[in-house]
Amino acid sequence: MLLRSLAYDKHLFIRSAEILCKFALSEKLDENVNSIRNLLKSLFYIYLSGTHASADQRLSVIKKLVESNIEEEVDLGISLLDAALETTHFSSLYSFEFGARPRDYGHHPTNRFEIRTWYKLFIDYSLRVAISESPFAFKLKELIASKFRGLWVNAGMYDELEKVSKIISSKGSWREGWLAVRTTMRFDGKEMEPNIYERLNNLKLQLEPNSLIEQAKFYSMSGRSIYDLVDAISDIDNDGYTTVEQKIQLLGKEVGSQEEILSELLPEILGNDGPGLFSLGQGIADGAINHEETWIDFCDTLSNIDDSKRNYQVLRGFLNRLAEFNLALTEKILDQSVTDPILASIFPFLQTSIKINSLGVTRLRKSLEYGEAPIWQYQNIAYGRVHETISDEDLAELLGLILLKENGLEVAIEILNMRIHGISKETIISDCISYVGQDLLLKYQFSKVNNKKDQLDYKLSKIIQICFKGVSGKESARILCEKLADGYKKIKIFPSDYQSVLASLSKTQPEVFLNGFLGKEQQVDGRLIEALSRKGKALSFINEEIIKKWCEVNPRARYPVIASAIRPFQQVDKDSAWEWTPLALWIMDNYYDPVVILNIFRRSFYPRAWWGSLADRLQSCLCLITALKTHSNLLIAEWATEEEEKFKETIRLERENELKMERQRNERFE
Repeated sequence: MLLRSLAYDKHLFIRSAEILCKFALSEKLDENVNSIRNLLKSLFYIYLSGTHASADQRLSVIKKLVESNIEEEVDLGISLLDAALETTHFSSLYSFEFGARPRDYGHHPTNRFEIRTWYKLFIDYSLRVAISESPFAFKLKELIASKFRGLWVNAGMYDELEKVSKIISSKGSWREGWLAVRTTMRFDGKEMEPNIYERLNNLKLQLEPNSLIEQAKFYSMSGRSIYDLVDAISDIDNDGYTTVEQKIQLLGKEVGSQEEILSELLPEILGNDGPGLFSLGQGIADGAINHEETWIDFCDTLSNIDDSKRNYQVLRGFLNRLAEFNLALTEKILDQSVTDPILASIFPFLQTSIKINSLGVTRLRKSLEYGEAPIWQYQNIAYGRVHETISDEDLAELLGLILLKENGLEVAIEILNMRIHGISKETIISDCISYVGQDLLLKYQFSKVNNKKDQLDYKLSKIIQICFKGVSGKESARILCEKLADGYKKIKIFPSDYQSVLASLSKTQPEVFLNGFLGKEQQVDGRLIEALSRKGKALSFINEEIIKKWCEVNPRARYPVIASAIRPFQQVDKDSAWEWTPLALWIMDNYYDPVVILNIFRRSFYPRAWWGSLADRLQSCLCLITALKTHSNLLIAEWATEEEEKFKETIRLERENELKMERQRNERFE
């Protein structure tokens, strides 16, 4: 923050920014907490930048980074250029104050000329790099395209953008620019003046592809996702997805019917990403004259493309459409792909292009035995509902084979989780799916590291809800509870970990849950108690009548145990005072020595962690003790009368201590 404050002055800007660049380059790319990259970027906006550095000064910092030809520095420079070309939604998360010095928000253009001058400077530089021989020129083309709409609509940089489009298109196609123009026309065209809209339409015609090859590339490879294409080429009143897919499929059909054009296009569509490549593959299948020869051409082309650059979406689209009218050939191609030198490593991905029948299951078994495809590839079975045509028995067998592979457990969990997705807890599932779900959970290693993985706790909990029901799930639930309890006690996992798993176990097998976590010890481990009282409060999902029956099996031992595991007080609504829960009152009323229970409950008044004043928190619990002074049980009433005075004294001492600490902080000189 100090360097940002120093950068306010023009004569200190360059040095401050360059030092910030060094810090930014040492930072992780995905750093979001006090990000130096974001702080540095804030200095390059046209408004609220917090600096009076000129546009030329800021550009000099950008030039040094972009022209270094070091990718990390180039990317940082482009991010600063991105900020300089921003035209809307200006805000700042940073302070503009600096001690007692009077300051404003930094450079602020006061008229239209100053605004145009600013943007023209950065557009011209972006264009110069975009048409250069720099290996990063394509990134500048993408940047200009991403800023096109704002610069056209908000900044009115019509002349400059027309110049950019003319120069870039004269040196080759500019798909991103075409997409940006069409998106601008769709979302902002109706509000433009007729002459401005006409200029934009002329740009569209200038950038639009004319040849079949260019059209196929533009429509199948433009944008980062299908949403970009939908936004750009769909009419507002039409189904955008259908429009886009049909357009690309028709282009693919025309390409597929012309062997020379297809041969010329294959290296690009098999070696690059694109949101419409699957649809293009479908169209090629519609237009191809000899489908088997076309598939061979695909494989030959892939063999000349580096592994890391290969894209298989065209192949998947081709198979998807081919299966509709020539399933026999599709099966033959997939049979060969299991051991094909090029395709074996991605076979599961290819297989999911079509519905998986019994032959598909056999191929997946062979692929697992062959061992060429990495285990994560089989996770594709989970998506797109392709697993729905696999029988429960076949799926259980496949999951068993996946489990045998290194790192196969999480893949199997993902597939099973998607299989049971949407199934209600009341639905009866087949025994084989139930048993495989139990097997997965018992093999899973509960650890602090594993719990950090995205949504794994939730996925495991859903499997428990569906697969651990009834008598058949009791033994597995017992083992799982013991495994989790051991993990909490030995600090293999934190008390806050796997809260969804605990909740599902308590709902699905409540008696087993109580025995597993609370039934084996006279005094339950503190870490277990903390785990059971965290977030989901697993015990709260168990019917109170079940808890009462469980306590009555061994009252002397279980009443104190359950008392230590529950939270005995609650709020009826946000603003009401604490009151005892019905279960807490039942426990103190029915235990032979209620004072033992009350002393356990008293410990729950002290939070494990808190914000603000502990004295205030304890004060809010005083009413719980006071409420028991009129209890019909004299032992309880006497305890409350005596404890009320003690607790008041505890609160008084705590408040004195807090005031003392507050005075010490205020009197300290730093």
